[in-house]
Amino acid sequence: MTLSVSGDSITFPDLSTLQTAPSGFGFKNRIINGDMRIDQRNSGAIVTGNGYPVDRFQTGSSGAQTWTMQRSTTVPTGFTNSVAVTIGTGSSPGASDRLTLSQSIEGYNSADFSFGSTSAQNVTMSFWVRSSLTGAFGVAFRNSATNRSYVASYSVLVANTWEYKSVTIPGDTSGTWAVDNTAGIYVNFDLGCGTTFSTAAGSWQAGNFFGLTGGVKLNATSGATFFLTGVQLEKGPTATAFDYLDYGCSLIQCQRYYQKYSADGGTNGLGLAVMWTTTAAYTSITFHTKMRTNPTGSSSTSNALTCLVVGTAKQATTVVFDARTTDTAEIYIITSGLTVGQAGFMRFTASTDWVAFASEL
Repeated sequence: MTLSVSGDSITFPDLSTLQTAPSGFGFKNRIINGDMRIDQRNSGAIVTGNGYPVDRFQTGSSGAQTWTMQRSTTVPTGFTNSVAVTIGTGSSPGASDRLTLSQSIEGYNSADFSFGSTSAQNVTMSFWVRSSLTGAFGVAFRNSATNRSYVASYSVLVANTWEYKSVTIPGDTSGTWAVDNTAGIYVNFDLGCGTTFSTAAGSWQAGNFFGLTGGVKLNATSGATFFLTGVQLEKGPTATAFDYLDYGCSLIQCQRYYQKYSADGGTNGLGLAVMWTTTAAYTSITFHTKMRTNPTGSSSTSNALTCLVVGTAKQATTVVFDARTTDTAEIYIITSGLTVGQAGFMRFTASTDWVAFASEL
């Protein structure tokens, strides 16, 4: 390609070559927070029930087993955090029991995989794993309708040792795969699933499977441990180096799905407020980044917020989340003794209080 200027010729590289360079451009890794650094909810604290041990990674469980998950500093070289899974009381999973660690990938972020068409692309998952148990483990890929599934197998060879793994998944030419702001692909790491949700590895199947038949059941062994980090899902048949992002960029990616506003050790302010009625004080916030959908709101306690009005503290008996969009939200507290039309200042009641907004897949 050339551009002529005043009789001179300037040669540019072929743009099509640039667009298909092996290193790739843009959003190479479709897994968000694959290095497990961001943990808005827990700041490294233990998670014991279904929830998010770190941002974007969700636990799913049923059965008699007990376990904990949390962000950890046990890592391979090049990483600062992992997710640590520790089984408390283990027992063999029943047919419909499961323990998984998963991430839901938004359809906008996987649309170019072209799953469900004749142009479906191969994709490769790579990650670092450390387990006290050796043997074959499973990692599964499913559509949002949960009627298309592929379970891949990888092996942990040496106990309590970090190992790098990669699996390549052929593109699925069947099924319906979302390409909007709903779930495009579910990725599930199998930590012990029963026969109902388990299948053989290595092919796309019609059904809802996220466990490996004959695979290691981590949740069957009391005290078993499993660590995971450096998770990357990319287009193509070959795993490439982990796509490190700066902390701020990773945080913004996570905040599309979850944002937390906290006292952060003090009683910091949330914003100006107006006394709407004699029992309701309103404030509004603008989110750090646009959220995936209109979020749900939650607070640390029912009295997490206090409104200062003419030097008097009016503590909430209830925190209510109202008029939520992908950009903003209104919050009001129920209290008493307010004067309609007065202005005030909304702040957190205690140093550990918070409000949060979630639009998870």
